[in-house]
Amino acid sequence: MKVSHNTPSFGRITKDPNISKEMYKTIMKTPVVKKFAKRYNATMAIEPFFSSREQHKLQLGLKFYEITPKNIFRRIKNAISSEVTTKTILLKTHAVDEEGLLKSLSKTKSDTLTKIYKEV
Repeated sequence: MKVSHNTPSFGRITKDPNISKEMYKTIMKTPVVKKFAKRYNATMAIEPFFSSREQHKLQLGLKFYEITPKNIFRRIKNAISSEVTTKTILLKTHAVDEEGLLKSLSKTKSDTLTKIYKEV
């Protein structure tokens, strides 16, 4: 019997259609995304945003949405809980192109995404 690991039931970080397969593979190798992927399932996209200092400057960030914990007990707790859980986070960078985004992600601490998700 063959099992497809692309189904949501097995969980993983899936790519948004705007990310190429090569870019996705490279991003998934960065420590910050690897560590986040161990604990959570989500869909990942490259999201442009305007700089807060230079409002005409467009920068790139990494957006995660439809985030769910991989731990079955946390999933049950979230389903029972009445509190609203945030399912979208954006890791902002100063990158203006994909190469700069990869450099920035490789320099980001491995627990950054987990901290952002817990704070939101």
